[in-house]
Amino acid sequence: MDYTERIKSFILGLALPLLLAVHATPFITGQRLRTPRGHSLSVAAALGWGLSEFGIALGVHAFFFVKYDNHPVAKYIVVALGVLLFFIGVWLVAAH
Repeated sequence: MDYTERIKSFILGLALPLLLAVHATPFITGQRLRTPRGHSLSVAAALGWGLSEFGIALGVHAFFFVKYDNHPVAKYIVVALGVLLFFIGVWLVAAH
């Protein structure tokens, strides 16, 4: 793996998903009940918002973190979990 692949793996595979997960945490815990644009959310909708962001973070992590190339089963389990969390989150936001 060359130097640019390592940088890409770190930025897109670790740093970006970590930032998304940190941004999603206040929504998941119910500490933040407003969208980034200022719309108010119920507690369930905020949980859904956070789960959606966390699902996106898992998907991005699985596709861009190079170490998963050697473990394709683990990669697709993480992707499936990310997709599941994303759709549960969207459902919670839409239902509330």
